[in-house]
Amino acid sequence: AGKGPSRREVADGSVVELVDCPVPVLAAVIERCAVTVANDSGIGHLSSAVGTPVAAIFGPTHPALGFAPRGRFDRVIEVNEDCRPCSLHGKKLCYREERFCFTRIQPTDVADIVGEMLLQTSELSPALLIDRDGTLIVDKDYLCHPAGVELIPGAAEGIREARRRGFRIVIVSNQSGVARGMFGREAVEQVNARMAELLAAEGATADGIYYCPHFPGGTVDEYSLACDCRKPSPGMAEQAAKDLGLDLRRSWVIGDKADDINLARVIGAPGALVRTGHGPQQEAAVRAMGLGNSVLVANDLQGAIGSILVKGEA
Repeated sequence: AGKGPSRREVADGSVVELVDCPVPVLAAVIERCAVTVANDSGIGHLSSAVGTPVAAIFGPTHPALGFAPRGRFDRVIEVNEDCRPCSLHGKKLCYREERFCFTRIQPTDVADIVGEMLLQTSELSPALLIDRDGTLIVDKDYLCHPAGVELIPGAAEGIREARRRGFRIVIVSNQSGVARGMFGREAVEQVNARMAELLAAEGATADGIYYCPHFPGGTVDEYSLACDCRKPSPGMAEQAAKDLGLDLRRSWVIGDKADDINLARVIGAPGALVRTGHGPQQEAAVRAMGLGNSVLVANDLQGAIGSILVKGEA
């Protein structure tokens, strides 16, 4: 704060005012930003939804009301006046002589917090969030034995090249067979260990391997529930981001199902569909989602990674 250009030094044309902007257009603008500063909860949540960190000036509202955005680097800037929370969504007028919940937040305070947010996000790494069955290994329908693990040809080579070019590698998979009572978590972990062993034999490694054992309506009570980790929910991606220091907006999600593409949309990342596994059946479903040419489609993981690396050079 205090070191940047004054308002008089801001170049003409560097400030754009948007009035009555349609939500899809506004979302696309916010998605390209490094950070959003907002005192409107709608814009704050829109920013968080597209993956742009938001500094939310939530004056009369309060985190206990559930208004706080949920992104990893989102910050709520507030002062804890004794009269809070009071807003009732703006339907209750302030009875005090001054709205101290707003006026006691200084521009320098906001600038300092935004500066911290920008520094934090600048240190993050991009990643490839890769589906397991049908994308990285041959899909064998609820695979539960390590002897059945078979890498899809070229997958290890693609991962090797991506790591060389600066991408972290994260495997994220839904393993509902646990909730369905078909096998236990130990079986999933044995399969994952064998997959990692085969990758290592070809000089490729993953920085993290995550799986979701849940499925609503399953037969195992412990895992028969709605969760925030089953794709397309963002739980696994967000946990990996925390564990490994990832920038999800600069990352890619690669998979053979529409759920993988929807995960990409949820975390504000681009998505790639491969034609291995369920890809041939899912390609039409992905196109029907109305995403136009925004989804990269490739024959296999190696091809998808190659196209992603070419885009990175453009």
